[in-house]
Amino acid sequence: YWLIWVVGAITALMTAFYMFRLYFRTFEGKSLLREDAQEHLHESPWTMTAPLVVLGILSFVGGWIGIPHFLDFLHVGNLLEGFLESTLPVPSEVGIEISVGLEWGLAVVSVLLALGGMGLAWWLYMRSPKKAEDLKKRLAKAHDYSYHKFYVDEVYEGFIVLPIRRLAEVLWNAFDTKIIDAAVNGLASFVGDSSEEFRRAQAGNVQVYLFTFFGGAVFVLIYVMLVG
Repeated sequence: YWLIWVVGAITALMTAFYMFRLYFRTFEGKSLLREDAQEHLHESPWTMTAPLVVLGILSFVGGWIGIPHFLDFLHVGNLLEGFLESTLPVPSEVGIEISVGLEWGLAVVSVLLALGGMGLAWWLYMRSPKKAEDLKKRLAKAHDYSYHKFYVDEVYEGFIVLPIRRLAEVLWNAFDTKIIDAAVNGLASFVGDSSEEFRRAQAGNVQVYLFTFFGGAVFVLIYVMLVG
C-alpha cells in the first residue's frame, strides 16, 4: 500500500504550500488592497471568530485522540483505531505490521514534506515574489489548467448540467405548458363560462322565482301522479 502513502504525502506537500501561500498573501508583505478599501478593514465579529476558535480546539483534540502508538508518550491511546471494526469487519490477514523505526521514518518524511511546502510558499511569495510571476508565464499552459481546475466544472456543465437543463426545458414546453397548464386553464375557463351562463338565471325578479318554484312543484306533482 505504498502508493496510498505517496498520494497522501504529495497531498500534504500541496496542502502546506497553498495554505501558507494563502497566509503570506493575506497577512504578510505589502497590502494588495486599494487605499479606499483599506479604510473599511475591521476585526471580524464574534459570529465569525467563535467558530474558528471551536475548530482550532477540535483540531488540537482530534490530533491527540488519533495519535499513533509510537508517539503516545502520555499513554492517551488511539481512540480512533478500530472504531469501525464492528461496522466494516476486515480479515485479520489484511492487517499490516511495521516497525517503530519505519513509522518514525514515514512521520519524519511527512513533516519534512510539509515544511518543504511551507518553505516553497515563503520563497515564492515572500522572498522572491517576482519568481512566481515568472513561473506563471513560463508554465502558462499548466497554470491555465490548474487555474481552471483542469476544466472539471466545464466538463460537468457540458455533459451533465446542460443536457438535464435542455431535457427540463423540453418537458416544460411539451408537457407542463401544453398539457398540465392547458388542462388547468381549460377547466378554469369552462367553469368561468358556465357560471356566467348560470348567473343569468339569477335576475333578482321575485315573480320569476315564484313562477319557477310553482312550475317545479307542478312538474313534481305530475311526475308523482304518473309514477303512482
